[in-house]
Formats: sequence, C-alpha cells, structure tokens
Amino acid sequence: MRFSFKIFIISFFLVISLLGVGGFLIINSNFNNELLIKKDSTINSNKMLTMIYYSISLNDLNEYVYEFNITDYILKQFQNISNNGEVFIGEKANLKYIDNSTFINELNDNEQASRIFKNGEQSFFQVVTKLNINDEDIYLENLVDITNIYELRSQNYKFYCLFLIIGSLISSSIIAFFSIYITSPLKKLQQTTNQIASGNFSIRNDDTLKAMKSPELVALATDFNNMTNRVEDYIKELEDYNERQENFISRFTHELKTPLTSIIGYADILRTYDIEPKKRYELANYIFKEGKRLEDLSFHLLNLIILKQDKFPFKTYNSKQLFRELTQTLAILLKKYSINLEFNIEEVNIFIEPVLLKSLLYNLVDNACKASEENNKIIISGIKNDNLYIISVQDFGKGIDEENLKKVTEPFYMVDKSRARKQGGAGLGLALCKEIATLHKSELLITSKLGVGTKISFSVEVVNDK
Repeated sequence: MRFSFKIFIISFFLVISLLGVGGFLIINSNFNNELLIKKDSTINSNKMLTMIYYSISLNDLNEYVYEFNITDYILKQFQNISNNGEVFIGEKANLKYIDNSTFINELNDNEQASRIFKNGEQSFFQVVTKLNINDEDIYLENLVDITNIYELRSQNYKFYCLFLIIGSLISSSIIAFFSIYITSPLKKLQQTTNQIASGNFSIRNDDTLKAMKSPELVALATDFNNMTNRVEDYIKELEDYNERQENFISRFTHELKTPLTSIIGYADILRTYDIEPKKRYELANYIFKEGKRLEDLSFHLLNLIILKQDKFPFKTYNSKQLFRELTQTLAILLKKYSINLEFNIEEVNIFIEPVLLKSLLYNLVDNACKASEENNKIIISGIKNDNLYIISVQDFGKGIDEENLKKVTEPFYMVDKSRARKQGGAGLGLALCKEIATLHKSELLITSKLGVGTKISFSVEVVNDK
C-alpha cells in the first residue's frame, strides 16, 4: 500500500469519524435540550394545576362557585393561563392514557410521576399527580404531544447524513490532493533511490530540495544527498582499491613470469644436456641470481602484507648503535656497487621498531646505490630537531623528474624499468619504506633533481632523558 494512500485513508476516516460523531452528538444534544425544556414545562404546568386544584378544593367557596362543576372551573381557569398540552382532572378512569403499565397504579397520595410513551406513530410526555381529598382520589394529568421533537431529530439525522456524504466527497478530494502533494517529494526520493540501486551514484536530490517546503523533508533530502555522497566516495575508494589490486597482481605476475621462465628453461637445459663445466656454472649462476631476485621479491611482498598489522614491538634504541649495525648489513651491498658511505650522525635515544627501520634504511641505500655511478658516495645523516630525529639518505646519482617523483612510492612502480630489472629490482622498495615510515608516525619527504641526485628524509620520535 502506497504511503500517499495510507495518508488518504487515515485522514479520510479521521475526518469522517470526527464529523460523524460530532454531528450526531450535536443533534442528540439539541434533541435532549428540547425534550428537557418540554418536560420541565409540562411538569411545572402539572405542579401549577395541582396547586390551583388543591387551593380551590380546600377553600371555603361561596355558593356561586358551587353552582358550577369545580373540575370544569379549574380546567377553564388553567387553560386561560397555560396552553401546554391537554389537561385532565378526575378519577383514574377519566385519564386519557392509563394502559396496563404500573405507572398510575404505583402512585402514592400527593405524589407526581412522569413518563414518555408511544401511541402508534405519536410520542407523548405524560405527567400525573395523585391527590387524596376528603378520602377521594383525584388524578391531575398533563399530556403533551412531543412527536414533533422526535420528527425534528429524524429530519436532522437525514439532513446531516446527506451533508456527511457530500462533505466526505469534498474532503476526500481535498485530502487526496494534499496526500499526493505531500508525498510527491518522497516519490522523487524513491525514484532517486531506485537509480542509485541500479548503479547511478552521481544522481542527487537537488531539484527535489527546491520543490520541498517542509523543513523535515528538506532535512531528509539533504541527509540523503550526504549519504549518497559518502556512498559514492566509498564506491570510488573501492574502485581505486580494486584497480590498485589488479595492477599489483598483474605487475607481480609479470615480475614472476620472466625469472620463472628463465629458471625453468635453464634448469631444463641442465637436466637434459651434458654440457661443459664452465657453461654449466654460468647457467647455474644465472638460476641462482634469478632465484635470489624471486626471494627478495617474495620478502618485499611479505613485508608489505605484514605491515598491514598495527602492533609492533617498538623500543628505545641508541642512534649510533642503529647505524653501526646498519653499516655491517650494508657492507656487501656497497662493495657490489662500489659506493662509498658517509655518516653525519647525532647520538640520541630514539623510539623505533629496529628490524623494520633497518629494512627501511637498507631499501633507501639500495635504491641510492642503483641510481648512482661507481665510486660515488651516499650520505646518511641523523639530526635531532626538538622531539624528532630527522634521518635522511642522500645520493648524487641520476635523480628523478617531477612526474615520476609523485609515483615512486607506489608498489611495483619503477622509474627506469630496464635498469631496475637488470639490477634485480621489483619496484617494491619505496612502497615498503613508505609503510614503515607511516608506522613510525612519519612520511617520506623526497626531493630530487635530474642529474644532481635524490634525498629522502623521514622522522622518528626522540626519547628524552629524565
């Protein structure tokens, strides 16, 4: 059931119920007031008749009065002052309506009683007073025809029913119009929702907002737009993430394909043919190098995955001790590329994860070696700056242009792909470094100029001595 139809049904029945109940209550109230007025008037007339009759009957009347029938005299006098229905005086048998009810029979002396009764299609209000004068029961009756009061109520009922039918038709049209008008923005919201559900995340409710007059609906549409913006942003993030994942997988697959093909090919030659020792050594050496490159690639990839964790054993570490241990690790690498290493180190205590930080520095020096010519130098510096310890690795090699500088921290991105593969690179080093720097609440600051060299800096926290 549509919301507009629900509004229409509820509003319609509410209006009709209020009009119906209210109208019939008003009609009944008027009817009861009219009936009460007539009853009070008739009862008072009967009391007046009783007083007149009682007064005349007990007074010492002159002979002139007794020349007339006392009942006729009283009726004549009473009718001169009251036109309220019919009046009867006399014995019970002389009353106009005495039917089989106990109404008359239960009257005590000097007691008044009243009732409403129907005679055919007519309705009457009857008031009777019983007097006992000189051991004689006298009944005084006032009888009023109240049929017109009941007929008026019936006519009012019929008229109001007709009014209610016409009013219901008019009110239903008005309610239907306003229910459609009120819910039309919601219908537009529904249409927008359907389009979003079908994949159109760019649609908004700007036109709907302009048409809305209710602050509540405006707030609803605004919140809906905000929600849609967030959903669209989230979808874009997911799409970007998926794209990065696809690029990651495709590039990683590509990196694996070349060395694996070579390894399998050369291994097949070694196991198939009987070749001279020197050639066998060259093939085995090539397989060894390609295997090492795959090993490095796997370790880099594993480190990237592990770094998605958020808890690592950080500890206080002396800066000179860190670089002294790093020098031992770098000895083979520096010898391989014939690079000289210089240090400019300020000794302080720093708060780090030593294994990961050594990996970061090793990758930075490895990249610097690959970018440098033989017999060039690399400078590693560590300078205290307030509560931070700024570490930087600077080379004087080829440098990086601005376009590539923005992408060097992306996984598998390589500025010079042919040179990187020839040297065993996979383009994961700086991506790993970026992750490790982030874990140390820092980021890589890279400055470079073609033909001059590159400097990469980051910071760690200083442990102040107390």
